[in-house]
Amino acid sequence: MRGVRYLDADGGTRGVLAYALREQSGTFRFTLTVNHLVAETDEALRALWGFAIHHDLVTTIEGDLRPVDDPILHLVADQRAVQFTVHDHGWLRVLDVPAALAARTYRAPLEVVLRIEDALGFADGTWRLLIDASGEATVEATDAAADVTLGVVELSAIYAGGVRATQLAAAGRVHGDPGGIAAIDDAFRTAEAPTLGIWY
Repeated sequence: MRGVRYLDADGGTRGVLAYALREQSGTFRFTLTVNHLVAETDEALRALWGFAIHHDLVTTIEGDLRPVDDPILHLVADQRAVQFTVHDHGWLRVLDVPAALAARTYRAPLEVVLRIEDALGFADGTWRLLIDASGEATVEATDAAADVTLGVVELSAIYAGGVRATQLAAAGRVHGDPGGIAAIDDAFRTAEAPTLGIWY
């Protein structure tokens, strides 16, 4: 295992790359395996990927646990040279709707009544979700008519911001007011795709 770090102009570490080299049989060429890459800035991310891409005698780079929106596709001249394989890594299942929805922040204000269906009963109920301009949420049980109905599986999918409610609605898995579903998208969306970058 080898490591390299990216230093900013002040000498502070802004990114690190842990990698290994494996010789390709009979070629005197190598596969570089990215075991861990983390960067605080875009500049550090570009520099560390550049180190891997331009490494001498390396013809193949393999990386695991990269986010689905990793900019590597746009850092190379031939985008067809990059292949992504998406696989499951972790699972999230909301049990306590008020606690879960109040625990994160949001990108846009929202007021919506959600009907959550949960056959096991943990998350089942109708909830008023109110998100203020600062992105903070309050959640309370209500008897009001639901604007949007979805199952706990769908709620868990959109919770971290990586799955869009409008996509689930198009698939017939979220139902209700189209404007409310679009507003949920705006509020729940995150600037970067959620990533679980370690095995556990």
